[in-house]
Amino acid sequence: MRFSLLGATLAAALCLCMLGAVQSFGVSGPALSAFSPSRTPLCHRRRGNSMTNAALSLRAQMGTEDLSEEDKEKGKALGAAWIKNDKVNECKQALQGSSIYLFGLPGCRSKEIGLAIARRLETYRFLDVVEVMGPAVGKPEFVTSDALIKELGEEDFRQVETAVLDQIQGMVRCVISCDPGVVRERMNWSKIQQGIVVKIQADTKQLAFRSGKSEEDIEAMEEELKELMEQADVKYTLDADDMPLDALATGVLESILGTMQQNPPKRKEWEEKHQQQMSEWEKEQSKKGKKENKGFGK
Repeated sequence: MRFSLLGATLAAALCLCMLGAVQSFGVSGPALSAFSPSRTPLCHRRRGNSMTNAALSLRAQMGTEDLSEEDKEKGKALGAAWIKNDKVNECKQALQGSSIYLFGLPGCRSKEIGLAIARRLETYRFLDVVEVMGPAVGKPEFVTSDALIKELGEEDFRQVETAVLDQIQGMVRCVISCDPGVVRERMNWSKIQQGIVVKIQADTKQLAFRSGKSEEDIEAMEEELKELMEQADVKYTLDADDMPLDALATGVLESILGTMQQNPPKRKEWEEKHQQQMSEWEKEQSKKGKKENKGFGK
């Protein structure tokens, strides 16, 4: 390697401190424990908010005679906004501080949506893994995966990614945007599974248009990574190009909440899957080490 991995790890930690990301050293076990049914009930809402929502929606739907059509529409919009806000608060409570990892094929807008989600959750901070990686290896001018991979090479890029994820995985209340190739390295994939993993997907034309890549390149990457990407906890599809970011962020949060409500026992399944992946990775590393050491001592 052209740089020290330990140095990259320390530099990544420094970059994260400068960004103000708070690390929690008191967290034990996967952040997916938020899916545990023993947690605070998901339906816990502040009474005032729910009552206000109901009153606003009811008034808008009834359409009293003293309201103009414009006022009725404003009432409906206000009621809908309150309901969305209530859903976001419910999701925030259900998350219990768990971090959210976003990834998808190039053009999926994970960074933009991640920023919007962090703003929506208010107490969460946004981090882009690649933007931390650049300064960590003394290359702050490289802010995209393609540019950094071209500069470092795929193997070194993934090792720096590992160093950065080592620092991030112990953090709580973060929304993290990852490079789509994070799933290529079993160790890195296992690290992001310490949080709630969301795959953002869209049709090939949309992704190609936004990323500047050809549809053939997008399809080839999807074919290569499809099986691994399907292991994401939540999948969210971008239906239209013109949807406001706030609406997309709310949609992702509602998808997370829906998954948590419908699949509370999944936590055990995910933990077992994580342990299995780690075991397989360790076996692979052990075999690789034996091959490299073959013939030594002769």
